Amino acid sequence: MNPTWEDPIPDDEEDENAYDKGYVRGRDAVIYLIDASWEMFQSLPEDETPFQLSLKCARTTLTNKIISSNKDLTGIVLFGTDKTKNTRNNTDFKHIYVFHDLCEPGAERVLETEELMSMDGSSFQDTYGHSTDFSLADALWVCSIMFSNW
Repeated sequence: MNPTWEDPIPDDEEDENAYDKGYVRGRDAVIYLIDASWEMFQSLPEDETPFQLSLKCARTTLTNKIISSNKDLTGIVLFGTDKTKNTRNNTDFKHIYVFHDLCEPGAERVLETEELMSMDGSSFQDTYGHSTDFSLADALWVCSIMFSNW
């Protein structure tokens, strides 16, 4: 054994959790990156669209985080939209819409997600639009910027 190596936990330590006392749990952060192109609004045999199923996953995570870890952060980013909303840090990536920036979950966000989930293809088209002229790399980069801001 290397004589310069030191055991970080002394042998005579009586309290096994002594090193855990200063531990502070960090925050978890989840961003749902959801495809909002027209094809995502085509109904499945279960009468739900892939877009609605994606938002249902996001809503479930939001409600679970409110109950179990309300200090964690969640966000929703849509790509394949005609509208663009991602101007934080002077970025302006086309056809990427930050629906929810990273923030602690709350009832208002759940309601906004449910409202978006209830939209059919034509009402979504009227509000956000659809586009196929997007870059997945740009969408991932927007998410990376969101993570780095926290």
